[in-house]
Amino acid sequence: MPNRDFPLSPTPTPTKDSTTYYKKEVKKAAKNLSDSYSGTYSGVSEASNKLAAASKNLERQKLKGKPGYDAMGFKKP
Repeated sequence: MPNRDFPLSPTPTPTKDSTTYYKKEVKKAAKNLSDSYSGTYSGVSEASNKLAAASKNLERQKLKGKPGYDAMGFKKP
């Protein structure tokens, strides 16, 4: 094995898991969406967008600290 002139990168420490928070956000957004069906179309559209954003954030949680992703689960540039 060749000698290295640089140290190995440290193992990233896991960030605080916020999955529970995002699960609550998805649940709240789903309830708002179902409640908005009795209102206007714009209310349904807005509630649907919030549900989609909350679901995306929840899915991002499993990527936290993985290679190629930052501590918040976003893809590194």
